Amino acid sequence: MEIRAYMPEDNKNFLNFYEELIKENDAQMLTGKEMAELIAKDEKKLENKHKYRQIFIVEENGKIIGYLALKHTHFEKIRHIAKFSLGYLKDYQEKENVGSKLVEYAQNWADQNNVRRLEILVMDEDDNLEDLLDDLDFKKEGKRKHSIKIKDKFHDQTIMVKEL
Repeated sequence: MEIRAYMPEDNKNFLNFYEELIKENDAQMLTGKEMAELIAKDEKKLENKHKYRQIFIVEENGKIIGYLALKHTHFEKIRHIAKFSLGYLKDYQEKENVGSKLVEYAQNWADQNNVRRLEILVMDEDDNLEDLLDDLDFKKEGKRKHSIKIKDKFHDQTIMVKEL
């Protein structure tokens, strides 16, 4: 298993992975179509040359099994904060502990980029991710009510934070 920077040549494999991911777990922020549009529009940004936005993928035997997206800002008063999202195929969490490895990767990235606070939004129904983050010492900091609409139903999100 390897975690590495996303490259434009990953686009096709990433879209296949993402479609599989949203079949397993509807908690992702974007639909498959929206992700495809985003990739097509932002291909240059996906080359990971943007200092404040990075995307990493996890591969096993040439197959993408997870991703990690991190972003922060250059604005002085909030540059110590990074927001991240992640997704991974469930089978690989049990076999390879991929979710934990992605969060640890995010923490290492934060240390290297002078980030002292990591934030993630977790859909309330995503108990597995919430449990994983609890185990890694993330704290619940608040709620975003009705912040996601999936199949005509609104869902809440929990803001989870770790001070590094």
